[in-house]
Amino acid sequence: MECSVVPNARGTVNGESFDSTSRKSLHHIMNSFESFTERSILSIVGAGGKTSLLFYLADVLPWNCLVTTTTKVGRDQISSADRIVSFSEFLAAPDHFSGDKIVWVSPAPEQDYPKVKGFDLAQFSEFAEAARKIRMPILVEADGAHRLHLKAPAENEPVVPAESDHILDVVGLDVIGLAIGERTVHRLSQFLRITGCREGDIIDESVICRAILHPQGGFKNAPQGCCKIAVLNQADTAERIKHAENISNYLLKHGVDEVWITSLDPETDKNKRGIIKELKK
Repeated sequence: MECSVVPNARGTVNGESFDSTSRKSLHHIMNSFESFTERSILSIVGAGGKTSLLFYLADVLPWNCLVTTTTKVGRDQISSADRIVSFSEFLAAPDHFSGDKIVWVSPAPEQDYPKVKGFDLAQFSEFAEAARKIRMPILVEADGAHRLHLKAPAENEPVVPAESDHILDVVGLDVIGLAIGERTVHRLSQFLRITGCREGDIIDESVICRAILHPQGGFKNAPQGCCKIAVLNQADTAERIKHAENISNYLLKHGVDEVWITSLDPETDKNKRGIIKELKK
């Protein structure tokens, strides 16, 4: 099932040009978020736009949102939150923070520099329980990629909370056509093992599909029954959109619940970022 095409800022879809639209209107144009609720816990993994997706969703979802990590993120990457608070502050008075659109919560953000350390899974469970009581969804960056746009998880990755009801695996489409190597792929040895590729092979649609679908790939550690969403980011040209459509068709036939084709470049105007197309089974 294919849902509506969402206008984005650049390029064409199926040969037709499209104009930019506001982030607010994106939510009204399509039902990308129909499976989310005010008590959802969304874990974002993969490479090539996790933090951009985290804050994009926190901004456009119809509820005030809590955002955090179970790994580490750069201090500069959380600056767009409306509030940054420690877990102890939040736990002391959760209702006090429910009026802000985007609230970053982590164990000790005021002490962490240059990297902000996230929750361990036991502590996250306590956080999730408090969030449920004030009916605020949690968006979690649950993986790291050292700013590369394609990866395979290490043995201890991703750090996905058991409470997650959605897992979103991000891939950056700008890697298509590049050679597999340390400069393009994070966790190279694991990536070669799960995809069957060799260093120097060219990244194509089939390589990305294998990286996402392998049991030790993109959706590794997904809690049983959670919704699996592949996010094909950096679809900034008509050619990349076509690649994304081909990848989407394959993924949906092989166990992925939804695919989003997105353009979330943090260097562009906020009103020009968003979901270009959503596809479902």
